[in-house]
Amino acid sequence: MNILAFDTTLNKTYIALLKGNSLDTKVIESDEKNYHSAYLISAIKNITEKNGLKLQELDLIAVNNGPGSFTGIRVGVTVAKTLSKELGVNAFGVSSLDILQEAYKDAVLKTQKTGITDAALNSAKPDVILDARKELFYFKNSKNAVNCPYNSESKGNIDLVPYTEIQNYITQNVVICDASSFSKLKSALGEHSEINIINFEEDDINLALSLLNLAKEVFQGAADNFKIPEGQNAPNEDFAWYTLKPRYIQPPPIHKKQ
Repeated sequence: MNILAFDTTLNKTYIALLKGNSLDTKVIESDEKNYHSAYLISAIKNITEKNGLKLQELDLIAVNNGPGSFTGIRVGVTVAKTLSKELGVNAFGVSSLDILQEAYKDAVLKTQKTGITDAALNSAKPDVILDARKELFYFKNSKNAVNCPYNSESKGNIDLVPYTEIQNYITQNVVICDASSFSKLKSALGEHSEINIINFEEDDINLALSLLNLAKEVFQGAADNFKIPEGQNAPNEDFAWYTLKPRYIQPPPIHKKQ
C-alpha cells in the first residue's frame, strides 16, 4: 500500500510517505520569508521523487483537515482534493485532535493508577485541547465528545468549550495542548492540579506518522469490507475528493476592507 500523508494545520508541515513497507518522513518549519505550508507542493514532489514513486501510484492521500490554522487547513485540504480529483486517488481527512491523541496515547498510561483493567489501559487516550480563540477551546476527550453543533460537517466529535469551563470537561490525567492553550490551562486548572499538561509544540514528533496510521487503519477496514481491488478507486464516497471538507468548526475570519 502506498500512502501520502501531510499536515499543514498545526505548528509545522508534517509529511510521511509509505511505499509498500518503506517509510520516509519530513518536517518543515516556518522561516523568515514564508509560513511552513508554502513549501507543501515542493516537499511532496521531493519526497515522492526521492522514493521513486509516482503520485498516480498512491492508494491514499491522508490530510489533517482541522481544526487549526485557517490558512493551513485551506492549503492542506485544497492540495489533497486537487491531487485526488486529478489523479483518481482516494483521499481521507483526519482531525488534528485525533492525530494528537494517537501521537500521545502512551502518555496517558504512564500516569494511570494501578488497578485499571488491561482493556481500559489499551483504550485510554489523553484529552486534547487546542486554542480556538474567542475565549474557547477545541476539546476532545478519550471517550469521544459529542459532535460540535457549530459545524454540521465537522464529523469529528469535537466540542467548543469556554476557557472558564474547561476543568469540568477533562477526563484524563494527561492533557495534550498547543502552546497558546498551555498557560491558559495552567491558570484554569490551578497550580496544584495533578493533571499533566503537555505542550505538543515543545516535542520533536512527526505528527504525520499518526495521521498516516489512523487513515491507513480506516482505509484498510474499508478495503476489507468492500474488497477494493488494488489500484481501483474507493468503493464509497467516504474516500472521494468531493467529500473531503475542511473541519473549521468555527467560520474563518472575514477581513473587511477599510
